[in-house]
Amino acid sequence: MVSAYLPNELDVVEDTILNILQRVERPAMGIEVFLAYNTPHMEPIELRLRELAYKWPELILANAYGSKSKSENLNYALDMASGEMIVLLDADHLVMPDCLASAWRWLDGGYSAVQGRCKIRNGKASLVSALVEVEFEAIYGISHHSKSWLFDSALFGGANGYWRASVIKKMKFRKDRLTEDIDLTLRATLEGNHLVHDRSIVSTELAPITVGGLWFQRKR
Repeated sequence: MVSAYLPNELDVVEDTILNILQRVERPAMGIEVFLAYNTPHMEPIELRLRELAYKWPELILANAYGSKSKSENLNYALDMASGEMIVLLDADHLVMPDCLASAWRWLDGGYSAVQGRCKIRNGKASLVSALVEVEFEAIYGISHHSKSWLFDSALFGGANGYWRASVIKKMKFRKDRLTEDIDLTLRATLEGNHLVHDRSIVSTELAPITVGGLWFQRKR
C-alpha cells in the first residue's frame, strides 16, 4: 500500500509505484498496491495514474471521496485491502526488492508489525537535506534499533511499516489525532501487540531541500 497525499511531482509517485510493481519480490499470492488520496474533482494527474492502473491491474487508485485527513484516506484503503500483511509507505519511498519476505519472517514469528529503516537519498541536494539525512541515520539507524534490541519493542514512524493485516484493520487510524502513527503504536502496544524494528529493511525517501520546505513538512 502506498499511502500519502499526492505530491506535486507525479514522477516521484510513479517511480514509487513502478519500483514496487517491477522490483519487489512478490509472494505466491501476489500483491495489491493502493494509492490512497482524496480529491473531489478529477485532476489531470489522475489521468496518467489511470493509465498506470490499466497497465498494472495490481494498482488500485483509492480516492477517498469526502475525506478530510490522511487518516481517513488510509482507513479507506485498509478496508479495501485483502492481503495478510499491509505495508504503509509514503509516496516518495523506494523499497528493497526483498522487503516483503524480510518483514514477513518477523510476522510469521509472532510480531504484529515491523518498522523498517528510512534513509534519505537526496542528502547532497542542500545543507537542509544533508542535516535531515544525519537526523534519519541517528533515529532509524541507531536510536530505534537500540531501543528495539533493548526492550523488544518498536515505534511505527508512519512509513516503511509492515503490519499484520488483522491487527491494523482492527486498530485503524484515528482522524482526531495529530500524529496518527504514534497513536496507532501506543494503542497497538497497549492491546498486547509486539512491534520490532529491523534496520536491514531499508526504504529511501526525499528530504526537503529548503528551510521553508522543512517547516511545511514538520510544522504539525
